[in-house]
Amino acid sequence: MPYSETLGDKRVLVVGGGVAGLQVARSLACLGVRTLLVEREPALGGHARFIYRDVPTEDEVWGWLEKLVKSVVENPLIEVETNSEVLESSRERGRFRVRLKRRPRFVDPEKCNLCGKCERACPIEVPRKFEMGLGRRKAIHLPVGAYPKAYLIDEESCLRFRGEDCRLCEEACPRGAVAYGDEAVERAVMVDAVVVATGFRLFDPSKTPQYGYGRYRNVINNMEFERMLNPSGPTSGKVVKVSDGERARSVIFLTCVGSRDLKHNPHCCRVGCPVAIKQALSVKERYGDEVDVYVCYIDLRAVGRGVEEYYRRAMEEGVIFIQGQPSEVRPGEDGRLTVELFDRSTGKLLSIGGDLVVLETGISPNVDLAQILGLEVAGDGFYRVEHLKFETGRTGVEGVFVAGTAEGPKNIAETLDHASKAALNVFEYLLSLPK
Repeated sequence: MPYSETLGDKRVLVVGGGVAGLQVARSLACLGVRTLLVEREPALGGHARFIYRDVPTEDEVWGWLEKLVKSVVENPLIEVETNSEVLESSRERGRFRVRLKRRPRFVDPEKCNLCGKCERACPIEVPRKFEMGLGRRKAIHLPVGAYPKAYLIDEESCLRFRGEDCRLCEEACPRGAVAYGDEAVERAVMVDAVVVATGFRLFDPSKTPQYGYGRYRNVINNMEFERMLNPSGPTSGKVVKVSDGERARSVIFLTCVGSRDLKHNPHCCRVGCPVAIKQALSVKERYGDEVDVYVCYIDLRAVGRGVEEYYRRAMEEGVIFIQGQPSEVRPGEDGRLTVELFDRSTGKLLSIGGDLVVLETGISPNVDLAQILGLEVAGDGFYRVEHLKFETGRTGVEGVFVAGTAEGPKNIAETLDHASKAALNVFEYLLSLPK
C-alpha cells in the first residue's frame, strides 16, 4: 500500500527554510507526507546562503544548496511560504492549530520578471548582509536565495515608508509589479505534527569588546570573511583590508569567540576550528608566502572525517598555529592591529601584528518558538530533547520535533543527517495516529 494511503490526510508543518528544514521537507515528501514549509526570511537556505566552500571537501555550497531548494519548491507535496512566521499554536482534537503571518513584499511575484529596472531607479543604498559595509544593495532588492524569485521592498530603508513621496521604483516597473498597498496576511492551518528547524544565531562578537569588533574596521567575523573569499563577494575574492581595500599581508584567525565561554556560550560550537583551518588554508593557497597566516586557538578540535588531514595540509602550506587565547586586539603601528596572547606551547607572551583579524564566532541558540509550542530549553540554551544520544529529534511534547542546529551545534553534514532522522521520527509518529 502506498505511504500516502497509509497516512490518510496527514500534514506536517516545518518551521525554518534553512538546510535542516529543506532536508526534513524533502525527506517527508519522499515518504508521501504533505508538508508546509514556513520560513521567516524572504529567502531559502539560511546561513548556508553566505558560505562559499564547505569543510573539508571545499565544495561550493551555493550550487549544492540550489539543487536542494529546487527539489523542495518543485515537489507537489510541499507548500513553501517565505517571509512568514508562527504567531501561536494550540491543540484541537489531537491536531495543531497554528496561526501564521505572512509579511508584505510590496512587489507582486507573479508580475515581477526580474528586469531590475526598479532596483536601478531606487536612490537608497544600504549595506548587504555580511559584506562589511563594502557591498551595497537598494531598498528594493532581490535577496540571495529569494523565493519566490522576485524583488521586494525593505520597509526600513525605503523612502516611501519613511514618509516621503517617492515612487521611482513603481514608475520604473514596466509590468506594474510594485504594490505599496500590500498588507500582511494572517491565516490558520491545521497540521498533525510540527518540526522546529529554525537553525541558530551567529554569536555577536561585539559582546567580546576586547577583540575590537565594531570598533576597528579590520576586525571582521567568519561569515564576513566567507563573503570576502567568494569571487561574487564585495572584493571579488581578494583578501584585503576593509579600511582601505589594500591587500592584507597578514591575517590572524581567533577561534572560540563567544564559545567555550561561561559568560556567553559554554558549549563548543563544533564548526569554528574546521572553518578557521579552511579559511586560513584558502588564504595560503591563494597568496603563498606573500601573506602570513596565523590561527590562535584554545584547543584545536578537528571534528569530522577528513578534517584532521585538512589541518595537517594547512600546516604544510605554512599556516602558523598558536595555542593561546588572545587577551586583547588593539591598534598597532602603521594602522595595523596587534594581537597579544600567551603561547601555551612555549610559555611566552607574544605580540602578533596583523592587517586583518577574523573572529571565528560560533553557534548560539535560537529558541524563539519555545513558549509558542510549549518546549523546554536545556541548560545550554538549546531545546531540550528526550535523550541527548538516542532521541535527539523528539522534544518530549507530543507531535513536536526538532531538527538541525535548533537542537544543538552541527556542521552541514551533521545537520543533513539529523534532519533526515527527524523526518523518520515524524513519519513514525504519523503512522501511530488514527486515520
